[in-house]
This record gives sequence, C-alpha cells and structure tokens, in this order.
Amino acid sequence: MKDWLRFSVVYWHTFRNRMSDPFGMGTAVRPWEDGTDSVDNAQNRARVAFEFMEKLGAPFYAFHDRDVAPEGATLKETNKNLDAVVKVLKAEQKRSGVKLLWGTACLFAHPRYAHGRRRVATRTCLRLRRRRRRRRLR
Repeated sequence: MKDWLRFSVVYWHTFRNRMSDPFGMGTAVRPWEDGTDSVDNAQNRARVAFEFMEKLGAPFYAFHDRDVAPEGATLKETNKNLDAVVKVLKAEQKRSGVKLLWGTACLFAHPRYAHGRRRVATRTCLRLRRRRRRRRLR
C-alpha cells in the first residue's frame, strides 16, 4: 500500500488537539507538556513527536505552522519562533529518517481569518497572509 498511499502522522490531531467535545473540557494527558505556549515547549514537543513516529514506523508527518510553533506578538517574532522549532524538526528528520509530507500556513484558526481563507477583511490581514504563505514556499 505504501506505493499508493503516503501514511503520515498529522501534528495537530496527534500532538495539539485537546480532545475536547461539546460536553466538556479536553481530556488529553500529555506528560511532556509544561503548560506553556513557549518555544522551548514546542521544541520538546517536536522531539517527543519524532520518538512517537519512530515507534509507529510512520514514514511521514504533516503540520500547520501554528501547530509546531507559537504565534508571536508580531510577524517577525512569529517567524523567529517558527525558525527555532524548524531547526529541531530538521535535526529530528535527519536523525530519524521521517520525512515531511506537507507543512503549510494555518490560515483558519486565528480570528483574523474569520471571514474565510479567500475573503480577508483588512489589507493588513491580507499582507500578513501573503507574507506567511511566501515564507512557507521557501
């Protein structure tokens, strides 16, 4: 089947989803989490993710940028956070042999994208989206 399908571990569903439902709070227990949305925690999470993928024998993984790194107060800080975590991801890819299937910008979770991916409410939002997408293409 691996000739036809590329099975992957999707970062959001496996490592970021709180496992909540309409009836209550999230139930996911992740002992490696320190309860912060820090770069250090994100880097530690990446190392744990690769250990998990290796144990599963998963050949690929996928993520949205906000899944792997915290958003900063500015675009510059956000990119700095992402770059710091990407260093760990690249090192873990090299060490483990697990490959990136896709990585993309999360253009739906933040309230600034409330009007949909293609219907951006402000010019500032449009510029931010373009910069983030351009950065992902590099």
